[in-house]
Amino acid sequence: MSRPAIEADDWLRLAGRLLAVGVVLVANAIPLYGVLRLHWSVADVLVLFWVENLLAIAGTCATIAAHRHATRKLGHWRAGQLGDAPSDRIGSGTLLRDHATITLFFTLAHGVFVVAVLVAQAGDPRWRLSPDAVREGTILLAGVLACAWLADLPAL
Repeated sequence: MSRPAIEADDWLRLAGRLLAVGVVLVANAIPLYGVLRLHWSVADVLVLFWVENLLAIAGTCATIAAHRHATRKLGHWRAGQLGDAPSDRIGSGTLLRDHATITLFFTLAHGVFVVAVLVAQAGDPRWRLSPDAVREGTILLAGVLACAWLADLPAL
């Protein structure tokens, strides 16, 4: 018995999974490299993880918007989940609006806790925040996430 041939769609799915794993590994290697080689502080890494959430929200919102534009599927326009009255009327809510509102609200609330932790640890030199380190890490993470988003875009 011979094995079935691998279809082109199977190769694309495998490539997509490998890309996702690669993005996770590289994105997590950035703070690790920063701590081990560039001597980033605990505060730098904590803020960088918070910034990564903002970057991920931007990427996800861009993906939803691109998918909505490319497909015009009805699932993008539905009764909102954030207090809108249920309605059969298309346009009463959008997936993009609901996603952006919920995730940004949560991330901004999370940012309040990040600031509280930084203030509470202000006297400890391990918690000294370096704007340069955060900027470097943000640029690296944004580059990795942007490359992943661009690579994923044709699959929409």
